[in-house]
Amino acid sequence: MLGRTSAAASILFALVNPFLNHAQQACNTTLLLDEAQALLRANVDPTQGWTVPSKATAPFLDSTSSLFTAYAYAKFDPDAGMKELLASLAGQWPINGLVPRIRFPAASDGDAWLQGTFFPGPSQWQAPQGESNLTSAGLAAPPYHAIIAMQLFNARRDDAGLAFLAEVFPAIYKYHGYLHLSRDAHNHLVYSYHPWESELPADSPIWAEVLNATQARLTAEEWVPRVPLEEPASIAGYPGEEIFTAEMYLVDLMGRGSGYDDTRIQQETPFLVIDVEFNSVLAAADVSLAAMAKILQLHSSDVVDDGMRNAVTGWADTASTRLEYLWAGDRYSSYLLEANAAPKMASTKIEAATASRVSFVAASTASTAVSQKGVVAGLGVGGLTAQAKGAGSSGRAAGTAATATTTGSGSKRPKVTTPVHHHQGGTLRSLAMPKKPPAVSAPPPSPPSVPLPPGSFYPFSVVSNFWPLYVGGSGLPPSRVEGLFFQIITPGLNSSFDCQGDVYRLPTSACAVNDPKPKVSLLHNLIVQRGLAMNGDFGLNQWLLNETVSLVCAASMDPFAKPPATSPTFRFCRYFDPVSGLPQGKKEDMYGEESTLAAALVWTLLHADAPGGAETPPISHDLTFALVVVELVIAFATGMGCFVLSLSLFRKLSRADVENVGPVSSMLLVREEEEEGHYEGEEGDDDGERSYQGGETEEEEKRSSKALRLGAGSADGKTALTTKQRKKSGHPVGRPRGLYESFRHGHGYGGTSSGTELRRVESEMGSLNERGEGGESGGGMMSSVGRVVGAGLSFLKFW
Repeated sequence: MLGRTSAAASILFALVNPFLNHAQQACNTTLLLDEAQALLRANVDPTQGWTVPSKATAPFLDSTSSLFTAYAYAKFDPDAGMKELLASLAGQWPINGLVPRIRFPAASDGDAWLQGTFFPGPSQWQAPQGESNLTSAGLAAPPYHAIIAMQLFNARRDDAGLAFLAEVFPAIYKYHGYLHLSRDAHNHLVYSYHPWESELPADSPIWAEVLNATQARLTAEEWVPRVPLEEPASIAGYPGEEIFTAEMYLVDLMGRGSGYDDTRIQQETPFLVIDVEFNSVLAAADVSLAAMAKILQLHSSDVVDDGMRNAVTGWADTASTRLEYLWAGDRYSSYLLEANAAPKMASTKIEAATASRVSFVAASTASTAVSQKGVVAGLGVGGLTAQAKGAGSSGRAAGTAATATTTGSGSKRPKVTTPVHHHQGGTLRSLAMPKKPPAVSAPPPSPPSVPLPPGSFYPFSVVSNFWPLYVGGSGLPPSRVEGLFFQIITPGLNSSFDCQGDVYRLPTSACAVNDPKPKVSLLHNLIVQRGLAMNGDFGLNQWLLNETVSLVCAASMDPFAKPPATSPTFRFCRYFDPVSGLPQGKKEDMYGEESTLAAALVWTLLHADAPGGAETPPISHDLTFALVVVELVIAFATGMGCFVLSLSLFRKLSRADVENVGPVSSMLLVREEEEEGHYEGEEGDDDGERSYQGGETEEEEKRSSKALRLGAGSADGKTALTTKQRKKSGHPVGRPRGLYESFRHGHGYGGTSSGTELRRVESEMGSLNERGEGGESGGGMMSSVGRVVGAGLSFLKFW
């Protein structure tokens, strides 16, 4: 029932989607793509060898921006995309394999702050240098590398693409190994050490909730930053003093002592998170990395050995099942561990957890049909539970319960106390997130009883909840997928993202969240749109694609909208206001209107991913050339043989027609013999008596029969004699008994319909014989036509 409801909703969205856009002018997507491509090329820094996030900032490398630039290049310039991905991997730390999120240009060494951003400069990170001897931030890059490497390879699938895979595989494998070993939570999930390792906006209200323990720690330690923190306060997207101070404390903690020792960080940090975004990307990347290993091994590459292949296959096999640990009852969510709660599980428990995940997947698949009915009962139209009904019609909070908290420095920042809903019926309804999922007749499958370390899920819904869809067809339980669909399109739920007053989707926080600066993130929309497409939803993903592109284009994606009267102005900005659709950021801002990431996301949104699979590996150019040459030689020989045989055949047929001894002339001897009076008999004689005037002997009849058979194309290949030649050589002109006569006699010739038909056939055959034996005028013309047709057919067959 739920599947049919979701399918119907998807079809409805696909039909009405063009009319949901509120702009009146049509978006010129061709011009949009041209300008996006021009911006990508303009933001390349030839000195550094990578694409900068924006001209408004220092020329640093941001992994998210650089990786999606390579993703976009896969659509129109794979070679440039390969260079961009290699630049991102070049900063890998040799000590442990970490690929940093940020690489600093050489000119910024010693800077306390990265120009144009609120990120600390190289002097505050104390991070080791990468292979390029450039400093970097101690943040883990989002692990898109394997996904984008496969996109670049599938765009080419040739020797250069294969060489590229062999070049990047060791670095990507080393990075995945670092994540799965050094940051592993012992259930194939990995830890994040800092909010900046997430893709959520820095000023999201979620950070005020999850950084409470960090704020308490720095207060207890009386921590004092090494440099004043006032300088970045004017940067767009600055999260506020309290949150930023807590984030800078985490930067200092990671680099203390021996510096970036994972075991020490996990035991000391007050912020240890199993981030749903990071883990969803890693799960999808594990699948892509396994495909890379398979392709390289199929080509006998020495880059991948059996141990590597087994490792990446094991990671890929748990790609979707591991995310079930992050199911919070009604949504997927990030999980914040309590301080000093990093687990120390024994290997036997790890094996038991893995076996439990396998049995859980089988059980969840079997219970899909039952659970779908339950979800409809709890979430369907008219079937909302008491908790959901209490929420009413969700919308962006107009009146805010946020209070202004004054810090020691005198600055103010909004602090969320209680999430509130939009005004409804004269009251403001407070919304607390449910402690358990809505009561349904048959709840969706639950994770097995393998507990996470002590901690709690994030307290409210953010757009990150949908990122597990990005894992695609690896096996998310169908009931989970359907539930996420409903949160996107159904208003009134606690975790709904269909907010009253919002014109554009999807907001980065749910409608029930008191977000003083709600925004639509292009990156989050792309990940959700791709996830919807991977899970077979056409209508929703197309609707979300059009919603997102219309923000950048400042025009409608409606195909019936009128073209713009003037040259359009495109807004390549990372964040937009969900109500007005205006960009959040100016041209000179960090995420302003000339964002490399925004331009790359537009190209990626408007072009489907390149298909590919390890089962059909590419063939080298040398082998391709050899196969083509062999095929052409065989085709030429076959064509020449057919041509020679055809010429020989038509020459024989032409000679037979000229001499009037072809098959048609031989078969029509009956008419000639009747006209010459050599046949006597009664038509309709029941006893079938026949007499021949020639008084032929039995031996002569045999010779005559043999001549007739030769004329009709006998097996010995000799040419039959004409009537005149028979007379001249003394051969009898009569025919043997039992051929033409038996047909006439057996079918009642003379008084039946078959007899009439026989006379008609004889008349037609006689006229044909007269034309065929009339010399070159008849037979010659037919022979010429036959030769032309035969030559044409032979020519076509040859080619």
